Amino acid sequence: MSRVTRALIVATTLIVAVAIGIADVSTGYLPEITIFILVPVIAGTYYFGFKFGFLVAIIAASSELVAHLILETDGRHAEIIVSTISHTFIYILTAALIAMLVKQLDTISGLEEQRSNDLAMEKQGKATVNAPTNGRNGTVVIGCKLAITGVQGGGKSKSEGHSAVRRQWHWR
Repeated sequence: MSRVTRALIVATTLIVAVAIGIADVSTGYLPEITIFILVPVIAGTYYFGFKFGFLVAIIAASSELVAHLILETDGRHAEIIVSTISHTFIYILTAALIAMLVKQLDTISGLEEQRSNDLAMEKQGKATVNAPTNGRNGTVVIGCKLAITGVQGGGKSKSEGHSAVRRQWHWR
């Protein structure tokens, strides 16, 4: 991702978080507006990790608090603070859950890539191992049993012993 794209995502998530926080206060306690504040929290966490998502969550909650304190003068400060604390908890929880989801997705795509590589290696190994050789009288002869042991599982070395998964191919 280029620097310009990263800067644009950062600026957009922060501006949208503040704008939605202010809009939430100015429209009252509408859940329809409050839920939209999760969009910049999710986007920030997805692209830049939990720390940035946490920052966006805190900025969004702070903008809500400041807008509440400025716009509402009826003395309900305790209710406003409790509401802001609960919103902050929800925003941070969302950032944590998205960070865990992204980590799991990265793990899954790494395993899929490793599986594809293992299947490609196995296919190459079988193509090489199963290559017929010409024997006497035009028959295919395999003179000996051949075993190829390859260590599978993402670059584990043979020195790791029986913790590594091994696969064997035999000619008959």
